[in-house]
Amino acid sequence: MSHELKPCPFCGSTYVRHARSYIECMNNHCMAFGPNGSTPQQKFEAWNRRVSSASIAGEHRTAEYWKAKHRARKTEIERLRKRITVAQANAREAHEVLQLVAVQVGGLLACMAHGVQISPTAFDEARDAVRRASELAANMADESRHG
Repeated sequence: MSHELKPCPFCGSTYVRHARSYIECMNNHCMAFGPNGSTPQQKFEAWNRRVSSASIAGEHRTAEYWKAKHRARKTEIERLRKRITVAQANAREAHEVLQLVAVQVGGLLACMAHGVQISPTAFDEARDAVRRASELAANMADESRHG
């Protein structure tokens, strides 16, 4: 009997090989392996007897199918990386704004606690810091909804 291996019964890839104790599909998206056998001949025969799930469904997944799937995944990963970068920048900005709010409002509260006269400019700066924090929070919420 021949040692020629049939395509993978799961993905249809012809890139299959005999490993030490089993046959394996080398398609990175499939990675099917088996069956075990005492001799290489038994493993080859068992692999070649498998019924193809792709042929049952009436389709074979070609290399082009897997390449397209890989490209789509890479595109999705890149999109997610960009979203992470934006989220990290937003988090840094939010941290800075919250520190500013804490300083401005904290200063006002300390003055009030000690009965110190507070200038209108100090109130305006504190109000602006709180407004900026509120706008930033709204923008971040909007970005997360529209991703």
